[in-house]
Amino acid sequence: MTEDTVQFEEKRNVSAKVVLIPWDPESAEHVERLYNQRVACGWNSLMVEKWREMQREGKKAINWIVLPEDDPTTDAKIAQHVAQWPDERTPLFDTAVSLRGVPRVPSKSLSFVPIGHISLDSENRDPTLANEREHLYCIATFFISPTLQSHGIGRAAMDTVESMAQEAPLLAKALALNTVAKEHDNDTEKWIAYGRDPPKVC
Repeated sequence: MTEDTVQFEEKRNVSAKVVLIPWDPESAEHVERLYNQRVACGWNSLMVEKWREMQREGKKAINWIVLPEDDPTTDAKIAQHVAQWPDERTPLFDTAVSLRGVPRVPSKSLSFVPIGHISLDSENRDPTLANEREHLYCIATFFISPTLQSHGIGRAAMDTVESMAQEAPLLAKALALNTVAKEHDNDTEKWIAYGRDPPKVC
């Protein structure tokens, strides 16, 4: 993957809103759903087991991207999502007992259908992209259901993660953003196999 370091900028107004709920690396249902979404994404599905350990250690902070219940368009968007991915019709529950290595109390009764996921990482193989001591973090493992792209959901998820990163205890000074590697961009056969158009290079 290629990485672009971005400084914080004034948030753009977007109509879409999202809720982020921590991924639970101890839940078989959460693990299976993340694996399935990575398959739909097209890469890194085999990294899920490694991510479980990184999530436990606080090196990754994977969150589910969830549409808010009070949004009148939520039901229609979820219906659109599960129409293409029927196996994702079953809701998950908020069961993660930690995030970024910090204990949390899950609601357990809160059910949701995630339409994507996003992670804020404190570690990267390239220390210039994520270095917790320097308050540099990396947005990675980012996926939005293909049926719901171009609705502002991705931008809303990014804004939410950026806001989280700026707050204590992280107090991030800058973020690095993982984007699709150029070596994947022109692999037309691969994208056709996944039923998707090749990504545009910006």
